[in-house]
Amino acid sequence: MHLGMDQGFRNGSQKVILDFTDEPSNGDTHNRSETVARLINEGVTYIAISENVTGTHQKKTFAADVGGVWIDIDTAPFEEALDEITGILTSQYTLDYTTCATEHDGTTREFLVFVDDPDIGRASDTGGYTAP
Repeated sequence: MHLGMDQGFRNGSQKVILDFTDEPSNGDTHNRSETVARLINEGVTYIAISENVTGTHQKKTFAADVGGVWIDIDTAPFEEALDEITGILTSQYTLDYTTCATEHDGTTREFLVFVDDPDIGRASDTGGYTAP
């Protein structure tokens, strides 16, 4: 996984690792906690399609640890798995926001986002961030 990430991602691209296997993991030569932290810190979407095996080095466990998605290769029809992956990859957005309130005062600032989707119409959600 590190090798793939070390190849780099195009600037501004959606970062995705699709880990597709029918074999359980035989362990990892890299530090697992460093790999988990790296995927999370670099905003990588991790999707594993593998056997339903749990354990420290297994794909199902790893996907849960990085906030990714795990799909059971033995029970999910392939077309449904592809539909799920397509849904994940086409429904994510990255928003950049620059505040005009530049004070670093530790307060929580709320914002409202509207999205116009041609299929489902208008949607909105609120969020917030804490100024450092």
